[in-house]
Amino acid sequence: MTADLRHALDALLASSRAGDLAASVDHLMAAYRGGEVPRGLIVGSVRDAIAYAAYRMPATYEAARSVLQQVRLSVPSFAPATLLDIGAGTGAMAWAATDVFDTLTSLTLVEQSAPMTETGQALGRSATSAVLRQAEWRSGRWPASGDSLPAADLVTAGYLLGELAPADRTRLVDALSAAPVVVIIEAGTPAGYRRIIEARRLLIERGLVIVAPCPHQHECALAVLDDWCHLAERVERSPLHRRLKDADLPFEDEKFSYVAAVRDLPVEPPQARVVRRPRIRKGLVDLTLCEADGLVAPRIVSKRQGALYRAARDVSWGDRWP
Repeated sequence: MTADLRHALDALLASSRAGDLAASVDHLMAAYRGGEVPRGLIVGSVRDAIAYAAYRMPATYEAARSVLQQVRLSVPSFAPATLLDIGAGTGAMAWAATDVFDTLTSLTLVEQSAPMTETGQALGRSATSAVLRQAEWRSGRWPASGDSLPAADLVTAGYLLGELAPADRTRLVDALSAAPVVVIIEAGTPAGYRRIIEARRLLIERGLVIVAPCPHQHECALAVLDDWCHLAERVERSPLHRRLKDADLPFEDEKFSYVAAVRDLPVEPPQARVVRRPRIRKGLVDLTLCEADGLVAPRIVSKRQGALYRAARDVSWGDRWP
């Protein structure tokens, strides 16, 4: 997480009591882990929104930044000026996008929870980025009857599909598919992966090309194997973060599933992607790769392979290969 976002979070949390935030965190964790489509707002107060920012925003920021970096690698000519983020929460996607794409000049963030919007705006006012400070926040729920999405170069939805009924998920993906570049992120659970696979199928049907994480347009081999594709980013925990989560380790692994797709843009897809954490042994690195032919296969890289071995020792879960 950037020092800028850490400073903004610290400033936001300075006026809150850890005990109050811990109670809100317990409420939020129970709600999000329930797995059911919520009937109302999960985050209903500013205290809840600040607690959400404290315990979830560092992880969602890191996941979003990782995904957007892979989009930049696969579509190197892409230089977005405008971002539309649906279900913006406290703004993690926007912070990540401005870090990855310095061409952004306009951010439109749609969020139905007024406390989340208020908290996101407060964080944005602490940003050094003028684009973040001037972001347009729109309060409201999408999809709603008769609504259409504003046009943007990059359209994103992070951790949102799980809060929608199946019919609304389809409507949302349909609307997103009109954009030049679409990014959808969900929790790295079997259920989150299934939502991503369905979104992926719809995006392909609407004529988009998948650019990440898949190096192909075929059916996901992991789905055929009754497995699920997910990636992970290591997130540093602050002392307050550890207290709120009653955790001892100074880090956590944010697991997520995602799909990124483009329309009418030149793409440089990877030959393969690392879809499991690499295992380093003496003189060997074990990789599990999703390959351009649609298959998932193990690959052992030995020390005798020189530069390829050195690359394998440095590669991370979710990276392009080679």
